Amino acid sequence: MQIEQLSTDTLTPYAGNARTHSPKQVKQIAQSIERLGLTIQF
Repeated sequence: MQIEQLSTDTLTPYAGNARTHSPKQVKQIAQSIERLGLTIQF
């Protein structure tokens, strides 16, 4: 296995990603995280 470091500029979004948000939704999500914090559970 080889680990390669890439610039984020070289990455492209996966076209099949189901999680897409409008700019308005992104702003709402960011505001919610600022107010409530972020909890990630696995």
